[in-house]
Amino acid sequence: MKKGISYISVYSGLIAPILFVLIFTIEGLFRENYSAMQNFISELSIGNKGWIQIANFLIFGFLFFVFSMGLLREFQKRRLSSTGPILFLILASCYFFSGPFVTDSGTIFTQQKSVHGIIHGVLGAIVFILMAVSSWTFLKLFKKEKEFKSLKNVTLLFAIILTLSLIAFIYVTKVPTSQNIFQNLNGLFQRLALIPFMVWLFYFAFSIRNVLTKYDKNNSQAKQRTANTR
Repeated sequence: MKKGISYISVYSGLIAPILFVLIFTIEGLFRENYSAMQNFISELSIGNKGWIQIANFLIFGFLFFVFSMGLLREFQKRRLSSTGPILFLILASCYFFSGPFVTDSGTIFTQQKSVHGIIHGVLGAIVFILMAVSSWTFLKLFKKEKEFKSLKNVTLLFAIILTLSLIAFIYVTKVPTSQNIFQNLNGLFQRLALIPFMVWLFYFAFSIRNVLTKYDKNNSQAKQRTANTR
């Protein structure tokens, strides 16, 4: 029987979302002239204390990458679809590089002015789209493989939440008629689009080792039954 995903990968997946949310939440509460309701998370990277959020992006991106690589290796061993883990790797890379490519103040994506701000905006757009897309991608696999049943229902719930929150975030920040109405709630809507993904990622990392072990056990038993009938 194959060994399950390494504990290093699992703990990386568990620690990454908790640490990331904890740091930007504490920073958002105590940073002067900053409002978690109004300002984007990336704006914590600006100023004398900006290094904290920059480091937060780097650490989260690295730990998420470690988890994703472990997931990819285990999926490939079992000939499961690699699409989900690859999307995770892209996400992890985008989070990582969002650190050194600091955002411009009070703007996102198309409104960025500097080169590093434009790059940050592009990376951010990829992140928010792929968070929703990756959840639906994994859901497709979880529906196909019965051993992933414990992850299926939870992933469906978060896929719906992530999709709806992404639509709301785009509406609030991109549609001209709504930008003036919700301009003081940009930070809130961004967090509503991001935090559910972090919760789902934690649950995924918490569950995946046992799920893969069950998958291997069932496959081994099926092969044994096939061998006995010959």
